[in-house]
Formats: sequence, structure tokens, C-alpha cells
Amino acid sequence: MTSRAAHYREEAFACERRAEEVRDPYVKLTFLNLANQWRDLAGQVENLEKNRWSWSDLNRKDHDR
Repeated sequence: MTSRAAHYREEAFACERRAEEVRDPYVKLTFLNLANQWRDLAGQVENLEKNRWSWSDLNRKDHDR
């Protein structure tokens, strides 16, 4: 199963490919902006997942005492 962050990076890559295919500068810029947003979202999801696991580990250690 692909992680959500990996999926979002694939979407970013797809936007970049589309940006290469279009001639209109406004549309190209829009696709490149979308790619950046997808990458930002991927980073946010990774941070949330790391923090969730960190909190989960801390809670587990507290219950083990």
C-alpha cells in the first residue's frame, strides 16, 4: 500500500508533467503551483504521521510503568 505522502508526491509529479505539456504560461504556472502544494501537503502528512507515532510510543511507555 502506498503512503499518503507518496501518493501526494506522485500527484505533484503529474502536475509537473502537465506543466511541460502546455504552452499557456498562466496554465503552466498554475500546474507548477499545484505541484508545490502537493509537495507541501506530503510534507505535512509525514510530519503528522511522525508525531502521531511519537505520541503513541510515549503513551505506550506511560502505560508500561
